[in-house]
Amino acid sequence: VPRVPGARWVVPRLVGEVRYSTRTREGMLRQPSWLRLRPDLTPEESAADVPDDLV
Repeated sequence: VPRVPGARWVVPRLVGEVRYSTRTREGMLRQPSWLRLRPDLTPEESAADVPDDLV
């Protein structure tokens, strides 16, 4: 976990769904939009949409 002044790291308890146009070279989401909560999923059951070259 990186040390960032003023940041508070938390354990994920909820899963959300977002839509985005693409990713930047740094792996950040471009034009993300919140869609909805996913009460049918737990954080352990879900995985971030991460491109292979960033893993």
